[in-house]
Amino acid sequence: MEMHVVTYSQRYRMFEEAKNATGGLAVLSFLFDVGAEKPNIYNNSIAFAFDEIISHMNAVQHKDDNVAIQAFPLGSLFPRSTDVFYRYYGGLTTPPCYESVIWTIFQEHIRISERQINQFRHLGDRHFRRFRGLSDNYRPTQPLNGRYVYTNTPIGYQYRREGTFGRQPLRPISAPNRQFVIMPQVEYLIYLKKNNMTGNVSVTATQH
Repeated sequence: MEMHVVTYSQRYRMFEEAKNATGGLAVLSFLFDVGAEKPNIYNNSIAFAFDEIISHMNAVQHKDDNVAIQAFPLGSLFPRSTDVFYRYYGGLTTPPCYESVIWTIFQEHIRISERQINQFRHLGDRHFRRFRGLSDNYRPTQPLNGRYVYTNTPIGYQYRREGTFGRQPLRPISAPNRQFVIMPQVEYLIYLKKNNMTGNVSVTATQH
């Protein structure tokens, strides 16, 4: 499962204006691991946030259903570390797939339980006469088409078979001689986490 935080450039008055403009949108992407529930302070915070969302799932059983839920710390939806991430220029994952998005994908995954993800699997698609769960609703992998993928991961050292560390640095996946700049969206995300900020949340069922 994947969670997107979708933002648009302040150069535009609204999302509709920004969605087909180059660099008009910036999406923060978080991936999930499904595993056993392991009680600790961090996992309990994540579990609480998603249980709060899941408790309203009955109100969003089909595409375009929407429900507002009580505000809670938005930072509790994010992984423990947002220090390492990847970036590339790409498109929306839904038609018409405008090539307008600056993607940021965080390396650390969010852990949720099988119990929690099963609630998402029960969401349905009302476009079919018989119930069809919202699974495999992702856009297929697209070719790079000459794009660069950037990372802010520090350059390491190669490990040689004879058991010594070489001095030749690993080749970064970013383009050579390009400076990596943190985006305002990532800075704001860090601010939310550090200050335990709350926000109003609504849940909408969508379909790709």
